[in-house]
Amino acid sequence: RGTFVGRELEADRLVGAWADAKAGWRQVVLLAGEAGIGKSRLAAELAAVAHGEGAVVLWGRCDEGLGVAYQPVVEALRHYVRHCPDETLDAQVGRSRPQLSRLVPELAEDRSDLAIPAVDAEAERLWLFEAVSDLLASVARSRPLLLVLDDLQWAAIPTLSLVRHLARAAEDRVLIIGTYRDTELEPGHPLLGVLADLRRESGVDRLT
Repeated sequence: RGTFVGRELEADRLVGAWADAKAGWRQVVLLAGEAGIGKSRLAAELAAVAHGEGAVVLWGRCDEGLGVAYQPVVEALRHYVRHCPDETLDAQVGRSRPQLSRLVPELAEDRSDLAIPAVDAEAERLWLFEAVSDLLASVARSRPLLLVLDDLQWAAIPTLSLVRHLARAAEDRVLIIGTYRDTELEPGHPLLGVLADLRRESGVDRLT
């Protein structure tokens, strides 16, 4: 990386959100700007600071044209599962393992006892969203957690629904940073509805 200069006001806002998260309240920063203006780099600078403090830092991104449900969250959680000690992971996942294994198949390896009761699709989605939120909270009880979800303008609708659910949780040491290109949000884009919904939530900041 080269030297990072400028963006003092934006960096201060992110540092402030991180301080609030470490104090015990889930924070969400939605970082908007055109392509190449430095959104990901700004998030990476805070990620480096958080990592240096001993926090858990997870990162996932959406790819243009791919449209895979939950892609950035899956990327972030798979990285964590692969690098977390088994004993710690077992304690943090707890009884949510069946639901989380739908996102991270590694959680089902060598576990023939896993079974998910048959429920309707909406109930199953709610269980999945709650399982992800509970895992983040469990991780954050041991160390503060920074989760970066990059390029949300390309996120599939299920991904945006999960982001909205995660943003509404509170009382744990989690900061979620979502980056997106506001110049690519045409009328009717699904991200616009999520942004409108989150305006009413405490602990959510939009930074252009």
